[in-house]
Amino acid sequence: MQMASALAAAPIAALQLDLSAIEAFCRKHSGASDITTILMEGGRLGDLLALVEVTDVNDFVVRETGVTSREDLLGPFGPDLHPYLSANAFVDQIVAVFDGRRSLRTESEAVDRAGNHVWHTLNWSAGS
Repeated sequence: MQMASALAAAPIAALQLDLSAIEAFCRKHSGASDITTILMEGGRLGDLLALVEVTDVNDFVVRETGVTSREDLLGPFGPDLHPYLSANAFVDQIVAVFDGRRSLRTESEAVDRAGNHVWHTLNWSAGS
């Protein structure tokens, strides 16, 4: 699936993700009252992040990660992309999916590859 042309050339990181495995996890735990506690149990957050599939990234992400082609970043959410999604933002996104929301805006701090602290604003919306 191709990213909208406005985002493809934008000077910000734009990633298109398949969260269907996250949705399945949320359905499995639909009776839980506190999904955040479940997420923080024994490395579960890292396991869930590995289930996220990257289906597209924009040119900015390709340049910033230093890969030779966009295809190098597609597939399972890999370590090259971790600076673009902090653990806190990922938890917020999973909680939004769990709650049945179709969009989210959250801010968080992460550390980039050079060790710099960077602030991220995550604007997420579910596809049709």
